[in-house]
Amino acid sequence: MDEICADVIRHFDAAALDSAHWLPALQALSDATRSTHGQLIGIGGPAAIPFNWVTGFAEKALQEFASIDGGSAAVNPRVAAAAAFGDEPVIFEQHYDAVRGGLSSDVYADFSATHDIPYGCQTTLVADEIGFVGLAVLRGEKAGVTSEEDRAIFARITPHVRSAVRLQVALERQGAKLVAGAFEAMTVAAFLCDAGGRVIAFTPEAEKLLQRGRFHLRGGGLACPTAADTSLVRREVRRHALIGPGVIAPPMASLFLPGGPDDEPLVAEIASLPVDRWTFGAGARAVIVIRRRRRRIAGAAEALVAAYGLSPAEADVALRLIDAESREAIAAARDVSVGTVRAQIKAIFGKLGVNREIELVSRLAPLIHGGG
Repeated sequence: MDEICADVIRHFDAAALDSAHWLPALQALSDATRSTHGQLIGIGGPAAIPFNWVTGFAEKALQEFASIDGGSAAVNPRVAAAAAFGDEPVIFEQHYDAVRGGLSSDVYADFSATHDIPYGCQTTLVADEIGFVGLAVLRGEKAGVTSEEDRAIFARITPHVRSAVRLQVALERQGAKLVAGAFEAMTVAAFLCDAGGRVIAFTPEAEKLLQRGRFHLRGGGLACPTAADTSLVRREVRRHALIGPGVIAPPMASLFLPGGPDDEPLVAEIASLPVDRWTFGAGARAVIVIRRRRRRIAGAAEALVAAYGLSPAEADVALRLIDAESREAIAAARDVSVGTVRAQIKAIFGKLGVNREIELVSRLAPLIHGGG
Protein backbone atom coordinates (compact mmCIF):
# COMPACT_ATOMS: atom_id res chain seq x y z
CA MET A 1 0.00 0.00 0.00
CA ASP A 2 2.82 2.41 0.88
CA GLU A 3 4.34 2.23 -2.60
CA ILE A 4 0.95 2.74 -4.27
CA CYS A 5 0.16 5.73 -2.07
CA ALA A 6 3.60 7.27 -2.57
CA ASP A 7 3.18 7.21 -6.35
CA VAL A 8 -0.23 8.89 -6.18
CA ILE A 9 1.04 11.48 -3.70
CA ARG A 10 3.85 12.40 -6.11
CA HIS A 11 1.23 13.09 -8.77
CA PHE A 12 -0.69 15.47 -6.49
CA ASP A 13 2.49 17.21 -5.36
CA ALA A 14 3.18 17.94 -9.04
CA ALA A 15 -0.39 19.18 -9.58
CA ALA A 16 0.01 21.83 -6.88
CA LEU A 17 2.81 23.44 -8.89
CA ASP A 18 1.53 22.73 -12.41
CA SER A 19 -2.24 22.64 -12.80
CA ALA A 20 -1.98 20.52 -15.95
CA HIS A 21 -1.22 17.57 -13.64
CA TRP A 22 -4.59 17.53 -11.86
CA LEU A 23 -6.31 15.06 -14.19
CA PRO A 24 -3.35 12.62 -14.24
CA ALA A 25 -3.24 12.82 -10.43
CA LEU A 26 -6.97 12.11 -10.16
CA GLN A 27 -6.59 9.18 -12.56
CA ALA A 28 -3.75 7.80 -10.41
CA LEU A 29 -6.03 8.02 -7.36
CA SER A 30 -8.80 6.26 -9.27
CA ASP A 31 -6.45 3.47 -10.33
CA ALA A 32 -5.03 3.06 -6.82
CA THR A 33 -8.51 2.57 -5.37
CA ARG A 34 -9.67 0.29 -8.24
CA SER A 35 -12.27 2.89 -9.23
CA THR A 36 -13.61 4.15 -12.56
CA HIS A 37 -13.22 7.92 -12.20
CA GLY A 38 -11.38 10.41 -10.00
CA GLN A 39 -13.12 13.70 -9.23
CA LEU A 40 -12.26 17.09 -7.75
CA ILE A 41 -15.27 19.39 -7.52
CA GLY A 42 -16.05 22.85 -6.21
CA ILE A 43 -19.56 23.54 -4.94
CA GLY A 44 -21.03 26.81 -3.71
CA GLY A 45 -19.31 30.16 -3.57
CA PRO A 46 -19.99 32.67 -6.36
CA ALA A 47 -20.98 29.93 -8.85
CA ALA A 48 -23.08 26.84 -8.16
CA ILE A 49 -20.33 24.57 -9.50
CA PRO A 50 -17.14 26.63 -10.00
CA PHE A 51 -15.21 23.63 -11.30
CA ASN A 52 -15.79 19.91 -11.78
CA TRP A 53 -12.80 17.87 -12.95
CA VAL A 54 -13.58 14.20 -13.58
CA THR A 55 -11.32 11.70 -15.33
CA GLY A 56 -12.81 9.73 -18.18
CA PHE A 57 -16.02 11.77 -18.20
CA ALA A 58 -17.36 13.39 -21.36
CA GLU A 59 -17.93 17.14 -21.39
CA LYS A 60 -21.57 16.50 -22.27
CA ALA A 61 -21.99 14.47 -19.07
CA LEU A 62 -20.49 17.30 -17.01
CA GLN A 63 -22.92 19.74 -18.62
CA GLU A 64 -25.78 17.37 -17.83
CA PHE A 65 -24.61 17.24 -14.20
CA ALA A 66 -24.84 21.03 -14.01
CA SER A 67 -28.23 21.07 -15.75
CA ILE A 68 -29.81 18.74 -13.15
CA ASP A 69 -28.44 20.93 -10.34
CA GLY A 70 -26.03 18.19 -9.37
CA GLY A 71 -24.34 20.42 -6.81
CA SER A 72 -27.51 20.59 -4.71
CA ALA A 73 -27.88 18.61 -1.48
CA ALA A 74 -31.58 18.26 -2.30
CA VAL A 75 -30.74 16.32 -5.47
CA ASN A 76 -27.35 14.67 -5.07
CA PRO A 77 -26.88 12.09 -2.26
CA ARG A 78 -23.14 12.66 -2.35
CA VAL A 79 -23.57 16.36 -1.55
CA ALA A 80 -26.28 15.57 1.01
CA ALA A 81 -23.99 13.03 2.69
CA ALA A 82 -21.17 15.58 2.83
CA ALA A 83 -23.51 17.98 4.65
CA ALA A 84 -24.86 15.32 7.02
CA PHE A 85 -21.62 13.45 7.77
CA GLY A 86 -19.03 16.18 7.25
CA ASP A 87 -17.00 15.10 10.28
CA GLU A 88 -16.37 11.64 8.83
CA PRO A 89 -12.89 11.38 7.25
CA VAL A 90 -14.26 9.24 4.40
CA ILE A 91 -17.89 9.20 3.26
CA PHE A 92 -19.00 6.19 1.22
CA GLU A 93 -21.94 4.04 0.12
CA GLN A 94 -23.54 3.54 3.54
CA HIS A 95 -23.70 7.31 4.00
CA TYR A 96 -25.29 7.77 0.57
CA ASP A 97 -27.96 5.20 1.45
CA ALA A 98 -28.69 7.02 4.72
CA VAL A 99 -29.64 10.30 3.01
CA ARG A 100 -31.48 9.10 -0.10
CA GLY A 101 -34.86 9.27 1.60
CA GLY A 102 -34.51 13.02 2.07
CA LEU A 103 -33.83 13.87 -1.57
CA SER A 104 -36.38 15.89 -3.51
CA SER A 105 -36.21 13.79 -6.69
CA ASP A 106 -34.64 10.75 -8.36
CA VAL A 107 -32.96 12.80 -11.08
CA TYR A 108 -29.46 12.10 -9.75
CA ALA A 109 -30.23 8.39 -9.47
CA ASP A 110 -31.10 8.41 -13.18
CA PHE A 111 -27.92 10.36 -13.97
CA SER A 112 -25.87 7.94 -11.90
CA ALA A 113 -27.38 4.92 -13.65
CA THR A 114 -26.90 6.41 -17.11
CA HIS A 115 -23.22 7.11 -16.50
CA ASP A 116 -22.59 4.05 -14.31
CA ILE A 117 -21.34 5.80 -11.17
CA PRO A 118 -23.54 4.43 -8.34
CA TYR A 119 -20.68 3.69 -5.94
CA GLY A 120 -17.58 5.39 -4.55
CA CYS A 121 -16.22 7.38 -1.64
CA GLN A 122 -15.38 11.00 -0.96
CA THR A 123 -14.09 13.59 1.50
CA THR A 124 -14.26 17.34 1.98
CA LEU A 125 -10.91 19.00 1.38
CA VAL A 126 -11.79 22.66 1.87
CA ALA A 127 -14.80 24.53 3.19
CA ASP A 128 -13.94 28.22 3.41
CA GLU A 129 -13.87 31.43 1.37
CA ILE A 130 -13.21 29.62 -1.91
CA GLY A 131 -16.25 27.40 -1.34
CA PHE A 132 -16.62 23.69 -0.75
CA VAL A 133 -13.99 21.51 -2.46
CA GLY A 134 -14.59 17.78 -2.52
CA LEU A 135 -12.43 14.84 -3.58
CA ALA A 136 -14.07 11.61 -4.74
CA VAL A 137 -13.64 8.38 -6.63
CA LEU A 138 -16.63 7.12 -8.62
CA ARG A 139 -17.28 3.46 -9.39
CA GLY A 140 -19.55 1.50 -11.70
CA GLU A 141 -21.44 -1.76 -11.30
CA LYS A 142 -18.44 -3.80 -12.42
CA ALA A 143 -16.16 -2.36 -9.73
CA GLY A 144 -18.90 -2.52 -7.11
CA VAL A 145 -18.87 -0.91 -3.68
CA THR A 146 -15.62 0.32 -2.17
CA SER A 147 -13.71 -2.06 0.08
CA GLU A 148 -12.04 -1.19 3.38
CA GLU A 149 -8.68 -1.32 1.60
CA ASP A 150 -9.89 1.06 -1.11
CA ARG A 151 -11.07 3.53 1.52
CA ALA A 152 -7.84 3.15 3.51
CA ILE A 153 -5.78 4.09 0.45
CA PHE A 154 -8.13 7.01 -0.24
CA ALA A 155 -7.82 8.23 3.37
CA ARG A 156 -4.03 7.92 3.29
CA ILE A 157 -3.77 10.14 0.21
CA THR A 158 -6.40 12.73 1.17
CA PRO A 159 -4.19 14.98 3.37
CA HIS A 160 -1.71 15.36 0.53
CA VAL A 161 -4.47 16.35 -1.90
CA ARG A 162 -5.71 18.91 0.62
CA SER A 163 -2.20 20.35 0.85
CA ALA A 164 -1.95 20.50 -2.95
CA VAL A 165 -5.25 22.39 -3.17
CA ARG A 166 -4.16 24.83 -0.47
CA LEU A 167 -0.84 25.42 -2.21
CA GLN A 168 -2.44 26.14 -5.58
CA VAL A 169 -4.87 28.56 -3.93
CA ALA A 170 -1.91 30.35 -2.33
CA LEU A 171 -0.13 30.52 -5.68
CA GLU A 172 -3.24 31.91 -7.36
CA ARG A 173 -3.44 34.58 -4.67
CA GLN A 174 0.24 35.39 -5.16
CA GLY A 175 -0.43 35.71 -8.89
CA ALA A 176 -2.97 38.42 -8.10
CA LYS A 177 -0.24 40.37 -6.30
CA LEU A 178 1.97 40.08 -9.37
CA VAL A 179 -0.84 41.47 -11.54
CA ALA A 180 -1.30 44.30 -9.05
CA GLY A 181 2.42 44.97 -9.35
CA ALA A 182 2.06 45.43 -13.09
CA PHE A 183 -0.64 48.07 -12.54
CA GLU A 184 1.52 49.68 -9.86
CA ALA A 185 4.22 50.26 -12.46
CA MET A 186 1.69 52.34 -14.39
CA THR A 187 0.74 54.39 -11.28
CA VAL A 188 -2.86 53.21 -11.55
CA ALA A 189 -5.43 52.90 -8.77
CA ALA A 190 -6.49 49.29 -9.32
CA PHE A 191 -8.27 46.66 -7.24
CA LEU A 192 -7.95 42.96 -8.17
CA CYS A 193 -10.96 40.75 -7.39
CA ASP A 194 -11.41 36.97 -7.26
CA ALA A 195 -14.34 34.97 -8.64
CA GLY A 196 -16.42 35.88 -5.60
CA GLY A 197 -15.88 39.61 -6.10
CA ARG A 198 -13.57 39.83 -3.09
CA VAL A 199 -10.65 42.27 -3.29
CA ILE A 200 -7.48 40.19 -3.03
CA ALA A 201 -4.85 42.76 -4.03
CA PHE A 202 -4.59 46.46 -4.78
CA THR A 203 -2.01 49.01 -5.88
CA PRO A 204 -0.52 51.78 -3.71
CA GLU A 205 -2.69 54.35 -5.53
CA ALA A 206 -5.78 52.31 -4.66
CA GLU A 207 -4.59 52.05 -1.07
CA LYS A 208 -4.52 55.86 -0.91
CA LEU A 209 -8.22 55.92 -1.86
CA LEU A 210 -8.93 53.47 0.97
CA GLN A 211 -6.93 55.53 3.45
CA ARG A 212 -8.79 58.70 2.46
CA GLY A 213 -12.10 56.91 2.98
CA ARG A 214 -13.24 57.34 -0.64
CA PHE A 215 -13.68 53.56 -0.77
CA HIS A 216 -13.82 50.83 1.88
CA LEU A 217 -13.43 47.05 1.99
CA ARG A 218 -16.64 45.58 3.38
CA GLY A 219 -17.35 41.86 3.47
CA GLY A 220 -14.26 41.40 1.36
CA GLY A 221 -15.64 43.46 -1.52
CA LEU A 222 -15.17 47.08 -2.57
CA ALA A 223 -17.66 49.48 -1.00
CA CYS A 224 -18.39 53.06 -2.05
CA PRO A 225 -19.72 55.97 0.07
CA THR A 226 -23.26 55.38 -1.21
CA ALA A 227 -25.29 52.17 -1.37
CA ALA A 228 -26.21 52.91 -4.98
CA ASP A 229 -22.57 53.15 -6.07
CA THR A 230 -21.64 50.03 -4.11
CA SER A 231 -24.45 48.02 -5.70
CA LEU A 232 -23.48 49.22 -9.18
CA VAL A 233 -19.80 48.33 -8.77
CA ARG A 234 -20.41 44.94 -7.18
CA ARG A 235 -22.92 43.93 -9.85
CA GLU A 236 -20.42 44.66 -12.62
CA VAL A 237 -17.57 42.96 -10.74
CA ARG A 238 -19.67 39.79 -10.44
CA ARG A 239 -20.57 39.95 -14.13
CA HIS A 240 -16.92 40.22 -15.16
CA ALA A 241 -15.43 37.88 -12.53
CA LEU A 242 -17.67 34.88 -13.21
CA ILE A 243 -16.53 34.39 -16.81
CA GLY A 244 -15.29 30.82 -17.26
CA PRO A 245 -12.48 29.48 -19.45
CA GLY A 246 -13.22 29.78 -23.17
CA VAL A 247 -16.15 32.17 -22.63
CA ILE A 248 -16.05 35.57 -24.32
CA ALA A 249 -15.79 38.24 -21.63
CA PRO A 250 -18.22 41.17 -21.62
CA PRO A 251 -16.89 44.55 -22.76
CA MET A 252 -15.23 46.69 -20.14
CA ALA A 253 -17.79 48.56 -18.04
CA SER A 254 -17.32 52.26 -17.24
CA LEU A 255 -19.29 53.43 -14.21
CA PHE A 256 -19.76 57.00 -13.04
CA LEU A 257 -19.44 57.17 -9.24
CA PRO A 258 -20.64 60.55 -7.93
CA GLY A 259 -19.97 59.54 -4.32
CA GLY A 260 -21.22 61.58 -1.37
CA PRO A 261 -21.89 65.35 -1.24
CA ASP A 262 -18.25 66.17 -0.46
CA ASP A 263 -16.65 63.57 -2.76
CA GLU A 264 -14.93 64.13 -6.06
CA PRO A 265 -16.82 62.23 -8.80
CA LEU A 266 -14.81 59.28 -10.08
CA VAL A 267 -15.08 56.68 -12.83
CA ALA A 268 -14.63 52.94 -12.25
CA GLU A 269 -13.57 50.85 -15.24
CA ILE A 270 -14.18 47.13 -14.68
CA ALA A 271 -12.80 44.38 -16.91
CA SER A 272 -12.40 40.60 -16.90
CA LEU A 273 -8.95 39.01 -16.63
CA PRO A 274 -7.85 35.86 -18.51
CA VAL A 275 -8.88 32.58 -16.85
CA ASP A 276 -6.98 29.31 -16.93
CA ARG A 277 -9.11 26.17 -17.12
CA TRP A 278 -7.37 24.50 -14.17
CA THR A 279 -8.04 27.08 -11.49
CA PHE A 280 -9.93 27.07 -8.20
CA GLY A 281 -11.08 30.66 -8.71
CA ALA A 282 -8.87 32.02 -5.93
CA GLY A 283 -6.80 34.19 -8.26
CA ALA A 284 -7.60 37.53 -9.86
CA ARG A 285 -10.61 37.32 -12.18
CA ALA A 286 -11.56 40.98 -12.57
CA VAL A 287 -9.89 44.36 -12.20
CA ILE A 288 -11.40 47.67 -11.08
CA VAL A 289 -9.46 50.72 -12.24
CA ILE A 290 -10.45 53.99 -10.60
CA ARG A 291 -9.77 57.29 -12.36
CA ARG A 292 -10.86 60.88 -12.25
CA ARG A 293 -13.33 62.15 -14.80
CA ARG A 294 -11.34 63.48 -17.72
CA ARG A 295 -11.54 67.18 -18.37
CA ARG A 296 -13.48 68.23 -21.42
CA ILE A 297 -12.09 70.67 -23.93
CA ALA A 298 -13.80 74.05 -23.96
CA GLY A 299 -16.88 74.06 -26.17
CA ALA A 300 -17.16 70.26 -26.33
CA ALA A 301 -20.95 70.31 -26.57
CA GLU A 302 -20.92 72.95 -29.30
CA ALA A 303 -18.35 70.91 -31.22
CA LEU A 304 -20.62 67.85 -31.19
CA VAL A 305 -23.56 69.94 -32.39
CA ALA A 306 -21.54 71.36 -35.27
CA ALA A 307 -19.73 68.16 -36.28
CA TYR A 308 -22.51 65.60 -36.01
CA GLY A 309 -25.74 67.58 -36.13
CA LEU A 310 -26.69 66.69 -32.55
CA SER A 311 -29.20 68.85 -30.74
CA PRO A 312 -27.88 70.63 -27.62
CA ALA A 313 -29.78 68.12 -25.47
CA GLU A 314 -28.32 65.17 -27.39
CA ALA A 315 -24.82 66.63 -27.10
CA ASP A 316 -25.22 66.89 -23.33
CA VAL A 317 -26.44 63.28 -23.13
CA ALA A 318 -23.52 62.10 -25.29
CA LEU A 319 -21.01 63.87 -23.03
CA ARG A 320 -22.58 62.30 -19.96
CA LEU A 321 -22.41 58.84 -21.56
CA ILE A 322 -18.72 59.37 -22.26
CA ASP A 323 -18.28 60.27 -18.58
CA ALA A 324 -19.83 56.86 -17.72
CA GLU A 325 -23.05 58.22 -16.25
CA SER A 326 -25.92 55.73 -16.22
CA ARG A 327 -29.16 56.40 -18.07
CA GLU A 328 -30.90 56.84 -14.73
CA ALA A 329 -28.31 59.39 -13.56
CA ILE A 330 -28.59 61.30 -16.84
CA ALA A 331 -32.38 61.37 -16.56
CA ALA A 332 -32.20 62.69 -13.00
CA ALA A 333 -29.63 65.35 -13.88
CA ARG A 334 -31.67 66.55 -16.87
CA ASP A 335 -35.02 66.21 -15.10
CA VAL A 336 -36.49 63.96 -17.80
CA SER A 337 -37.67 60.36 -17.93
CA VAL A 338 -35.36 57.42 -18.59
CA GLY A 339 -37.46 56.74 -21.68
CA THR A 340 -36.60 60.19 -23.03
CA VAL A 341 -32.90 59.55 -22.45
CA ARG A 342 -33.12 56.20 -24.26
CA ALA A 343 -34.79 57.89 -27.24
CA GLN A 344 -32.07 60.54 -27.32
CA ILE A 345 -29.35 57.87 -27.19
CA LYS A 346 -30.98 56.07 -30.11
CA ALA A 347 -30.95 59.33 -32.08
CA ILE A 348 -27.29 59.93 -31.17
CA PHE A 349 -26.32 56.44 -32.35
CA GLY A 350 -28.09 57.05 -35.65
CA LYS A 351 -26.39 60.39 -36.29
CA LEU A 352 -22.93 59.00 -35.48
CA GLY A 353 -23.46 55.68 -37.28
CA VAL A 354 -22.69 53.51 -34.23
CA ASN A 355 -24.63 50.67 -32.64
CA ARG A 356 -23.20 50.42 -29.13
CA GLU A 357 -22.21 52.74 -26.32
CA ILE A 358 -18.61 51.51 -26.38
CA GLU A 359 -18.37 52.54 -30.06
CA LEU A 360 -19.72 55.98 -29.16
CA VAL A 361 -17.14 56.42 -26.40
CA SER A 362 -14.33 55.19 -28.66
CA ARG A 363 -15.35 57.64 -31.38
CA LEU A 364 -15.87 60.76 -29.27
CA ALA A 365 -13.70 60.49 -26.16
CA PRO A 366 -10.44 61.48 -27.91
CA LEU A 367 -12.17 64.53 -29.38
CA ILE A 368 -13.72 65.98 -26.24
CA HIS A 369 -11.11 65.24 -23.54
CA GLY A 370 -8.13 67.43 -23.01
CA GLY A 371 -6.29 65.43 -20.32
CA GLY A 372 -6.53 63.11 -17.33
